[in-house]
Amino acid sequence: MELMAVIIKILALISDAYRNAEKLPAAVISCGVVEAAAAIFLGAFKAPGGIFQHHSKAPFYLYYGIIGGVAIFGFAEAWTGFWVSFCSEKTE
Repeated sequence: MELMAVIIKILALISDAYRNAEKLPAAVISCGVVEAAAAIFLGAFKAPGGIFQHHSKAPFYLYYGIIGGVAIFGFAEAWTGFWVSFCSEKTE
């Protein structure tokens, strides 16, 4: 599937989840996975530039620390979506 079609589908899923709480776990899981994947690919394939190159090593490590934090947050968001869907099935 084309990348733009996937993004449009995810955005439609998010807007549907705003109106229907049953679709919320799928939207949260999708957003978390996309966020974590984007952070991982950014860290792997995009070298830091600008201020991160010409100063000491601290900004370089800060760049990868922030990317790692965003990836961890994305995985936590996806895990929260799984947890919400599991809890909602248990209560029904």
